[in-house]
Amino acid sequence: MPAETEFVAELTAVLAYTADTRDVGPLRELTEEAARREDLSKSSWLLAKCELERELCRERDAADAVMVWEGLARHAAGLPDEDPARLVINTMRAKYVKRRGHPGDPERAAELYRREWERRRRLLPEEDPRLSTARANYAVAVRDRGRPGDIKEALGILEEETKRRVDRFGAHLPFTWIAHVVLAQTLILLAEETDDPEERRRLAAEAADNTHDKLTQRRRRFGWSHAATLRAQVVRAHALVLTGDLTAAIEILDPLVGQEKAMQIEPGRCDLLLARAHREGHPVKALHHAGTSARLAVSVWQRTQAEKLVAELTVT
Repeated sequence: MPAETEFVAELTAVLAYTADTRDVGPLRELTEEAARREDLSKSSWLLAKCELERELCRERDAADAVMVWEGLARHAAGLPDEDPARLVINTMRAKYVKRRGHPGDPERAAELYRREWERRRRLLPEEDPRLSTARANYAVAVRDRGRPGDIKEALGILEEETKRRVDRFGAHLPFTWIAHVVLAQTLILLAEETDDPEERRRLAAEAADNTHDKLTQRRRRFGWSHAATLRAQVVRAHALVLTGDLTAAIEILDPLVGQEKAMQIEPGRCDLLLARAHREGHPVKALHHAGTSARLAVSVWQRTQAEKLVAELTVT
């Protein structure tokens, strides 16, 4: 077996171990070994290095992560555009620019994702899942950019991408379920910003419809505590709150409050949704959850919503 092929096989096995255990030791050792070996190309070493840094960046500040990926981009400068390591680097750099939060970063991230989508359109066949991923990444970056009309533009891209995945890959694959959940998130954002109650309910109902079967499928495939399942549960619960199906929303949310994995997905989001669901029937519960959400919130939108609820529910 050629050295490059053998190395990629070993890297694949080590990545599976890392995903299961979050232990990066073997991956670090393999990366260091690749740097020493003369029978391996720069591309092989860089691919391993990218996977190592992908894991390490989970615990890094976003600004530090941007510096890491920009450094790796300089290392990859001489490699072909289609090199797997370059594809990883371009995507990860855009991801952490988006998270960094500096002035202008949402626009920069959207532009980086757009370039990567265009690059993959040149390099990859239309049926390649990596092209679909790049298209969806670009849509989410546009959605989160914050300009007027961005959410509607992103929704159009995501509706097209979701249909494409259903037609090309089938409705039964997790790759397609992801598109449905991201589409539902975007419908919810559009529902949140509209002043028309009927339009809000319509958009929320469509979001709920996009998550119903997918949530059941994720529970069966991954289990109830997997991050993918938890994310779908939170999205569905949000849609149900907006449609007014509060009992069903509370049934989903109550078990999630305080769960470490659910908290990691979006701290305080479950509490905000529970505060809204309990507002009319149990205002004391609602105030407790709103206060918790305001304390834990990472996003400006969530903190603003939670603080507004606290103010409205507090008896002066």
